[in-house]
Amino acid sequence: MAQAQPAEQLELEETEAPSAKRLPPETEDAFRARLIAKIERGIADVKAGRVVPHAEVLAMIDARYPGSK
Repeated sequence: MAQAQPAEQLELEETEAPSAKRLPPETEDAFRARLIAKIERGIADVKAGRVVPHAEVLAMIDARYPGSK
């Protein structure tokens, strides 16, 4: 018979993928810093007008993968 688990443990298990593993804190901090830097670069690109309109992206996808609809 399985032991009962605290509610906090059950909630965490239900929201994470079965294969999800926590990174060591120093690795998680480095990942978070890289992610934030990439997001900030993306925001700067949008503000500077360095974006591709949605219609052009769809056209590129259609050209690369014809008949994928």
